[in-house]
Amino acid sequence: MKHETFLTKIQLWIAYLLMFLLPTQLGTFFFIPQSYIDGIRIDYLAPSLYLNDLIIIFLALISIIVIIRSNKLITLIKKTSVLFRNKVTIGIFILILVNIFFSLEPIIAICKFMKLFELVIVFLFIKNIKVPSKTILLIILFSTFLQLSLVTMQILNQGSMQGIWYFFGERSFNISTPGIAKTAINGIEIMRGYGTFSHPNSMAGFYLLLYGFVSSHKPFHKYQLLQKLLLSISLLLILFSFSKIAILGLLGLVVYTNFQKKTNCFLCHVSKIIVPIVLGGIFLTAVGDPDSFDKRLWLAQSAVQIIKEHIVFGVGFGNYLIAQSRFSIPYPYFFLQPVHNIFLLALAEMGIPLFLTMVYLIQSGLKKLRTPEVRNMLLVIILFTGMFDHYWLTLQQNMLLIPVVFGLLQHEKV
Repeated sequence: MKHETFLTKIQLWIAYLLMFLLPTQLGTFFFIPQSYIDGIRIDYLAPSLYLNDLIIIFLALISIIVIIRSNKLITLIKKTSVLFRNKVTIGIFILILVNIFFSLEPIIAICKFMKLFELVIVFLFIKNIKVPSKTILLIILFSTFLQLSLVTMQILNQGSMQGIWYFFGERSFNISTPGIAKTAINGIEIMRGYGTFSHPNSMAGFYLLLYGFVSSHKPFHKYQLLQKLLLSISLLLILFSFSKIAILGLLGLVVYTNFQKKTNCFLCHVSKIIVPIVLGGIFLTAVGDPDSFDKRLWLAQSAVQIIKEHIVFGVGFGNYLIAQSRFSIPYPYFFLQPVHNIFLLALAEMGIPLFLTMVYLIQSGLKKLRTPEVRNMLLVIILFTGMFDHYWLTLQQNMLLIPVVFGLLQHEKV
C-alpha cells in the first residue's frame, strides 16, 4: 500500500513537470536518409526525441507498475482484448497499415503514428489523475511567466538569449537570420516573439488555446487572481507574437467570454471588451511578410493537387513535404513548408478513407467529454487557427497541449 502511494505521488509530480514543460522543445532530431530533400535537412521529416517524450515514457512505465501492483492488470488486459476484437478497431488498424504501406517513405509514417499514439496516452493519463485546480494554475502561471520574460527579452535584444534558455529549447537566431519572422510598426522593423517555440504563430496558437481553456474551465473560477493573471500574461504573449490570425481569434474569444458573463457594472463590462480590441487593433496594424498570402495560396494549390493524385491512400502520415518538394518553387530561395491548413494537410497525408475515419473517432470521443460548451469553444479555436496554419498537426508543443487541455476538461470539481 505504501509503495502504491509512493508511486502515485511520483505520477503526480511527473504530471506537474509535464505541464510545466509543455511550452518547451528541448530535444534532438535523428536525420536519416529520408530526412533530406535536395541535400537539405528537413526537421519535419526527421524522427525526434524531446524531453517531454522521455517524461511521457517514464510516466507510462510508472503507470504500468501502478496497475500491476493494484491487481488491475487482468481487468485492463480483458478490456484491451475486447477493444482489439472490435470491428471498428480492426478497421482502423487496417487503414493505418495501408497508409504506411503506400507511404512515400514508410519509416516517417510509422514515426508519425507513434506520435499519435503518444498523444492518446497523454490524454488518458491526464484524464484519470486528480490534480488540484489551484496547483494546475500555479504551474501553468509560472511556466507562462517565464515564457513572457523570454519573449520580452528577445524582442528587446532582437535575437535569442540562449544561456539557460537553450535548455528550455530556445533556438539560436537574430533579426538578420534568413527566414526569421519579422514585422514593422510605423516603418520600424522588429523581430516577432518566439519564446521557446519554433515560430511565433505556433506560440500564439498555443496560448490562444490555453487562454480559452483557463477563461472557461469552471474549477479555475474559484481562484480569480491567479486566473486573471494567467489570462493577462497569455494575452500579452499572443500580442507579442504579432500573429494576425491568433490576435483575431483572441478578440473574438474576449468578446464572446465577456458577453457570457453577467455583471451590474456596464462600464466595466464594456471596458473589458474595448481595451483588448484597441490593443489588438494596434498590433494588427503591424506589417509582416508581404509574400505571406501568396505563399499560403501556392501551398494550398499544391496540396489540392497532391490530394487529387493520392485521394485514396494519401502520401503517408507525415510525408507531406516529400510530395510538396516535387513542385517547382516559385521563389528565388528554398521554401518548403507544410500547407497552412490542417484539413488539406490531413487529407493529403491520410487519403479520404483514413481521414473520415479519424474525424469520426475524434467526433465520437468529443461527445463523451464533459462541459460541452467549453469543449466546443476549444474545438472552434483549433479549427479556426488550423484553417490558416499547420502547427496542430506538426509541432510538438501544440500537439501535446491538445490532449492535456481536453484531459483536464474531465476534472469538473477538482
